[in-house]
Amino acid sequence: MQHVEFIGTNIRMWLRIKDIKQETLARKLNISNSAVSQIINGKIKKMKSERKSAIALLLNIEPSQLDINPVYSFDNINENSKAGNVK
Repeated sequence: MQHVEFIGTNIRMWLRIKDIKQETLARKLNISNSAVSQIINGKIKKMKSERKSAIALLLNIEPSQLDINPVYSFDNINENSKAGNVK
């Protein structure tokens, strides 16, 4: 089950991490700033996989990374680095 409110929060965090403005995301997705706001605030009850993929592409992340808190993505990177798994 897709929890859009969590995806919206995660998108908001990724925008901050990547230093991308909501307006920039809207322009690149060719949708209104209001539509992006609805996504970020969890007002859209179901997000199409194409939209999710497009957002992930613009954020330069994997679509699955929108399903988890970005902090966990960095935790995994740090753990792999400590274990010597990152080249």
